[in-house]
Amino acid sequence: MLRILFAVIALLSATPAFAQTATAKTPDSLANGFFKGLQAGPALKAYNDMWQGTLMSKKQADVENAAAQTENAFRIYGKLVDWEKMNTEQVSPSFIITTFLVRTEGAPIFFKMQFYHAPSGWMVAYVNFADSYKALQ
Repeated sequence: MLRILFAVIALLSATPAFAQTATAKTPDSLANGFFKGLQAGPALKAYNDMWQGTLMSKKQADVENAAAQTENAFRIYGKLVDWEKMNTEQVSPSFIITTFLVRTEGAPIFFKMQFYHAPSGWMVAYVNFADSYKALQ
């Protein structure tokens, strides 16, 4: 009887961990959520959503500056059509750098995103973008 009870307790205690894994954010899901947010507009909401609960959420002036620069880029190059991952560099198990090509109506814009795996899960640590791929290297 004790073995059965222990097995039931073990199964019940494993369920929350499984639920957390099923809903855990990944670098790809964070990036896709961010680009979908940019596509829907406004850019400030996309940045705030991406950085919610991170150190960047405490740096509102920096977030607003990034959003304003992004909005300006889309005014020049046109609406965000779609995006594709160009390359990923896994610097360590907890730090990944990915470059994306963002297709707009007029020309490509390249985004480089740095992802950090904090104890609470994956987060975007840094975003940079340019209209020249070489400018991000």
